[in-house]
Amino acid sequence: MNEFYERPEQQRHNERRIIGQIQCELREGVRSAIKAQRNKLGGPNVDWLFDWGAKVNLNIVADEKGSLLPGASLTQMYGLNKFTFGGGFDLSSNATRDETVEFTYAFAELLAQKEESCTPEDAILIKSNLKIGDFINNKADLAGAPGVARLPFSVFSWKVSFIVVYGASATPTFEFIDVTAGTGSPFLNVSRTKTHTATITIAPLERPSRYRQRAIVRLSDEGESIHAAAVFGQATANAIRSQQRR
Repeated sequence: MNEFYERPEQQRHNERRIIGQIQCELREGVRSAIKAQRNKLGGPNVDWLFDWGAKVNLNIVADEKGSLLPGASLTQMYGLNKFTFGGGFDLSSNATRDETVEFTYAFAELLAQKEESCTPEDAILIKSNLKIGDFINNKADLAGAPGVARLPFSVFSWKVSFIVVYGASATPTFEFIDVTAGTGSPFLNVSRTKTHTATITIAPLERPSRYRQRAIVRLSDEGESIHAAAVFGQATANAIRSQQRR
């Protein structure tokens, strides 16, 4: 979803950068976690990550709002008395665009790719460093903590949101002898709120059976259920947030 000042082809470039950054951070995060635990004396064995994967839901929502509020007041003097009459009308519009992309990775396939650093292109938006590697490393460390089972997780989920708001308003005022126009609320007001949300669920991959080979990468039933619940909750939150802005 491109900005108003970007060319249409910029949208494809932006989506490739976002997906590439997420894929890179997943790949290098898992690779780093496995290396760190192997190099740690007495560290836990986290090779189970090879049998796991990640389902990613990338949601981009843009809420656009515009309003036109012209107003005028008429003032008349009747001797020592002053009569003022004001009026106006309200014209507003709201538009919401919602785009969702979802994809699933098998960690074994990601780790087969060459190792490279993930250099973020942005400091604050979803193209920035998403800290996915830190999240995976923390969970791998917990797997080896004293008193914790070797594989304490069946699923873990992670979500990050970036919200950018910008707008502009103008209130020109014209004063004549008896009439003042443009008083009160902003005459013209426009705003745009863009929300980037990435929901990532990490879980074991569905095991292929003798009757059904794994044609596509799919998480375990529990992982798929938790991911669907997280995405549904995010969609509900976006809808509520969109209504509150109007």
